[in-house]
Amino acid sequence: MTAKNQPEQETTGENAEAAMIQLGLTGVGPVKVIVRGHVEKTQPENGEGNEASEQRTLPTNSPTTKIAVVSVVFLTLDATLAETCLRDLKASDPSSWYMVYSCPWDTDLTTLAHCPSVAVTAEDFQ
Repeated sequence: MTAKNQPEQETTGENAEAAMIQLGLTGVGPVKVIVRGHVEKTQPENGEGNEASEQRTLPTNSPTTKIAVVSVVFLTLDATLAETCLRDLKASDPSSWYMVYSCPWDTDLTTLAHCPSVAVTAEDFQ
């Protein structure tokens, strides 16, 4: 979700991300979809652990204490509104990863060359 690269690679990564955002905003699909990816701490089903009410619960025998969550957070037909929303979301929640996609109407998104998604790596759980 967030790249942990050397400074010169971050510039390249930022340029690549900016290019992906522009593609998402100007793509031929009229629907602009913003997805959010983040890593959440979890708590066992028995309620032991952190009392945060928004945490997800996992079975008590689960070996993990963190999970990746990907969600659609905004839909619009207005590319300018999508760009503003994306900028606001990224500024208000820098620990999450956001991206915008252009999607066609009445389409199985899994049939596209690249459907709205977020890649999660092992480093995101560090």
